[in-house]
Amino acid sequence: MKEGNAKEKNTNPIWEELKQKVRLRLVNREKNQEYLKSHVHREYLDLAAVFEVEAAGMETGKAFLPVTETMASEWGVTPDDLWEAALDNLEDEGCIVVDIRYLIPGGMRMREDEIKMFVCMAQDGSGNVGAGAVLKKNLLKQFAGEHKEKVYILPSSVNEMILVPDDREGAEDALKEIVRQVNDGFRYEQPEVWLSDSVYYYDREKEEIRIAA
Repeated sequence: MKEGNAKEKNTNPIWEELKQKVRLRLVNREKNQEYLKSHVHREYLDLAAVFEVEAAGMETGKAFLPVTETMASEWGVTPDDLWEAALDNLEDEGCIVVDIRYLIPGGMRMREDEIKMFVCMAQDGSGNVGAGAVLKKNLLKQFAGEHKEKVYILPSSVNEMILVPDDREGAEDALKEIVRQVNDGFRYEQPEVWLSDSVYYYDREKEEIRIAA
């Protein structure tokens, strides 16, 4: 942040204790309007980032509580504060990019002319990170550096994103159709995991994600 734009530090002791436990999840903004009315969120592209805080004393593994407007008010924090804290904490999460062929039992052979796909997800398969793994600093930058093609991002579900290096003419339309076909099943059978019908693009120069189609 540039000098002169620095904001006053939040010294609330509760927030100081909890900010390292904040996580974010990317969800379908349109389909979660009712939920978003009472829970703190931040718009991101055509999605919404919702926030959770790790609960203490869970013997069966990590559990996360959603951050409500009331909780944020008590902590004296804004959606931007939660966003920044969650991105900082994401750096400590194990997020990986895996060739989709290795996730299919027995492997899968692909023709040379077929598009390559890579799954971006939490290393432990944790749903607490999910599709938000693409927001981890330098993850996309490193992936783009390993592939000369344009890098597209397909919202596979709230649990992961698919990275596609693709320079074909008409790639965006073709990828849009793939997303539509996948989501046709989710939309009715598992609406809670449906993330978006958009195709995203990673801009190497600006190091940011934008909607491509």
